[in-house]
Amino acid sequence: MTTEVVVLNRFGVAIAADSAATVAHIHQNERKQKVYNSANKLFALSKYAPVGIVIFQSGALGGLPWETIVKSYRKHLGRTVYDTLDQYCDDLFRWIESTPGLFDDAYVDAAIAEAAVTILNNLGSGTPEEYGKRLSKRLTQQHSRAFIDGFDQSLMDELKVVHSKPIRDLVAQLPEDYRAGREEDLFNYVAESLGRTGAKLNSYSGVVVCGFGEREFYPRAVEYRTELILLGRVRRARRKSYAISAETPSHIVPLADKEVIDTILDGISPSFSQAANTGAFELIASLPQTIISQIEELSQDRKDHYINAAHPLVSTYLMRYLQGMSKFREDHYSAPVKSVIASLPVSELGVVAETFLSVAQMHKKINPGAETVGGPVDVAVISKGDGFIWIRRKHYFDRDLNPTFVARYFDP
Repeated sequence: MTTEVVVLNRFGVAIAADSAATVAHIHQNERKQKVYNSANKLFALSKYAPVGIVIFQSGALGGLPWETIVKSYRKHLGRTVYDTLDQYCDDLFRWIESTPGLFDDAYVDAAIAEAAVTILNNLGSGTPEEYGKRLSKRLTQQHSRAFIDGFDQSLMDELKVVHSKPIRDLVAQLPEDYRAGREEDLFNYVAESLGRTGAKLNSYSGVVVCGFGEREFYPRAVEYRTELILLGRVRRARRKSYAISAETPSHIVPLADKEVIDTILDGISPSFSQAANTGAFELIASLPQTIISQIEELSQDRKDHYINAAHPLVSTYLMRYLQGMSKFREDHYSAPVKSVIASLPVSELGVVAETFLSVAQMHKKINPGAETVGGPVDVAVISKGDGFIWIRRKHYFDRDLNPTFVARYFDP
């Protein structure tokens, strides 16, 4: 897990990213994790236009590092500019999907096999009969789900041919009792899950493109979830879009591990708030039963009547309480912070973004567990006039010893 943050107001965008990368591997049948503090997650998407990109969660797509993808696309883009940020996003994915030799088939198949594990695990366990019933139900439900972007039935049929091997190999590893007589259903279930919406895969890359199109004068940010390469296409979903307007003059967008930044913005830890709300709901919901059941003067029928009548009222008033607390947090914590950020010059936005990351790093440092937020913090700001500007940037080499790197940066 890592932490990044994107901060927007009418002057521009500030992006901050830590350098921690968690790498998992299997050693002697045991899953091991190691944290490195040298990952690059923040890049200029263009050398000439005010557009940047930040990556979170997995640092690779189809086995290819996003750093390689972004820098290769940037070279392809050259001096080309687009009117809108959406056009940059569309062109990036179009280039990924149309560039021959970009992805290695072995890496692509390995990623599909990993996704298939997740999909099959979601079927659960139980007896073979229960397993078969769940499988039949899921297959029926699948046909009502839409295809992922860019897919249709003909491509689904092609997927079942081109990517059949990693799926069938995995199905063959299931216990005999679970797969006997169901091999084709299991294969179709996995394949259809890959080509349709609804399947949540554990491994994914978050991609946020931010900045200005040529005809855009207020900054925007667009977030995608990218998961796999299927038939040369990126399995992706557009998650959210952030735009600056008079109604919304600023945005603070934490990415990946959001706990600390959300705590600053809301005035309370999200996990603590959820636990408190759940505890309050369970306690208050039990009160009618606890109190009314002890009134000896009432018959059991009257007790049941009053208890049943009280439950809707308890839910109604509890929802009013939760909505009131949410409004209090917004009015007294989030709104004042966003109001101040809305008026900050672009130079101060970078300081704000970096500070958010520093606090998140300190929180990880003083708590048990791996420091999955750490390492140098890269910070950049993007403005309409000045473009993409690095405020802080780590290098794995000494620039003074590599003058040719600087000299050829703007080479075609």
